[in-house]
Amino acid sequence: MNQLQDKYQLVINECEEFQIQDEINQKNCDLAIVRENSIDYKNYCSKVIAHDELVVVMSKNHHLANNKEIDFNDLQNESFLCMPKHTYIYQLFNELCLKYHFQPKIMMNARIESLIGSLQSNQGISLLMKKSLLVFNHPNLIYKSLKQPVFSNIVLLYKKSHQELINSLIK
Repeated sequence: MNQLQDKYQLVINECEEFQIQDEINQKNCDLAIVRENSIDYKNYCSKVIAHDELVVVMSKNHHLANNKEIDFNDLQNESFLCMPKHTYIYQLFNELCLKYHFQPKIMMNARIESLIGSLQSNQGISLLMKKSLLVFNHPNLIYKSLKQPVFSNIVLLYKKSHQELINSLIK
């Protein structure tokens, strides 16, 4: 590992999904952690590092809160609090609404930190990835799986020329 430290410098930079490909192409970063479906892969390699699930997030006081799981069709009349329009999660949400033939009533588009506060005060529901929620302390929120489950992998994305680095990290 010491040889790696001489050759590479670890700098963590959080950026939006749409910026990641540019960051790698411009050699501003050597690898990225992304949702599997959010990137065009033709110039990259990837390794799955985690599995995730899309869940319905709501206040403990929401009328669907006692359901074991949620049928997507039961969400047609709900008010939605969504991630920003440029995110993979928002695009996935829209694809699901098209698939289940309804126009969602979107009350808010915001980053997850803002959504959490609005969800806690029962201003609507949200579809988010379960692992994204685990970093927040949200005692007034619950999440439920969909009856029609939607899964996503989280991958380590890197240029093909960085295979040596990846092999060293994954040992």
